[in-house]
Amino acid sequence: MNKKTKARLRAAISTFSIFIISIFQSSIFTACDNFSCPLNNSVESVYAFYAAERDDAGELITGRAVSIGDTLTVRAIDIDSVIANKLINASGMKLPMSYYNETDVLELLFTDTQNRTGRDTLWITKHNQHHWDDPSCAVHIWHTITDLRSTHNLIDTVVVSNPEVNYDGLENIQIYFRTSQESDEEATQE
Repeated sequence: MNKKTKARLRAAISTFSIFIISIFQSSIFTACDNFSCPLNNSVESVYAFYAAERDDAGELITGRAVSIGDTLTVRAIDIDSVIANKLINASGMKLPMSYYNETDVLELLFTDTQNRTGRDTLWITKHNQHHWDDPSCAVHIWHTITDLRSTHNLIDTVVVSNPEVNYDGLENIQIYFRTSQESDEEATQE
């Protein structure tokens, strides 16, 4: 092979290599974009706080949205981890859910300005399902809430408003707090 042929062959290989590298880089940077994979994709359960208001028969009626004045800390019992720390004047919260547990157990710790504390526990039973928007996107775990219960120290009632927990940001759980100073015995009898 003469020098001209070698030079042409090197130029062709270089051009082909650059072409292949540019295609590879392009596919890497466009594999997960807003067209095939949503960029706003955090899966969180959305909680809203309400004041429990009851009619004359004692039935819960639609309560008004409230902001709790106490400091609220939320701890996931099963993993012994704080998932919301010292929320103040919160009217709601967004919290992650466990990927594979059938039931999440959350402890809500309230501390008032005089450093008095109160606690309630939420049990959220759910079905977990894998979800992906496109084969090139990461898999997310979506949840369907199947049951919800709580203790009744400061919480009057809990309601599932939307059982589907995904990344749409809709309210999933309504927490109704007591507005009167009922005794714990009265609350547990209901």
